[in-house]
Amino acid sequence: TMAEIVNGRGMFPGLVPLCYAYLDFVRCDAESFPRLDEYLTFISRRASGELVTPATWMRNFVQGHPSYQRDSVVTQDIAYDLLCACDEIGRGQRACPELLGNAVVEPIAADSARDIRLNGSTSPAAIAKLMKCMWARASGEESSDSAEGPSPRKRARRSPSSDCSSSTRSG
Repeated sequence: TMAEIVNGRGMFPGLVPLCYAYLDFVRCDAESFPRLDEYLTFISRRASGELVTPATWMRNFVQGHPSYQRDSVVTQDIAYDLLCACDEIGRGQRACPELLGNAVVEPIAADSARDIRLNGSTSPAAIAKLMKCMWARASGEESSDSAEGPSPRKRARRSPSSDCSSSTRSG
């Protein structure tokens, strides 16, 4: 299922946990991590069905519209209201927790863009250590935090997560 691919099951860790392992590996900075965590949580919740898809949201909007006659006809006023709602959601002027969860849509401004390089080693030994740590996470095993402190995920969420960054880095 999509939930299994994205969130993992059994011996397969899932794409979102792999992303968290990568963020630990590159020592994602504390300023960037909360935003990335928000995106990964959103993707995880969408894949699990906890959040509706845009198609489901639009279908529910049309079916709940006062002008809808249950005849499969989307009139101009329904279509107009739907597009206005989509526009408001896209601009952050309308909350839509069933579609976006806790995510808040904020306008993107050029002055808030950052040019931050992520650091990490691509040596075979570092990759092997990263994979070992990732498999340990997938199986529920915990490793202790590094001397550098807990991983960004632990700092942000205070949930179980191992920090593989120090054991996988080789300069």
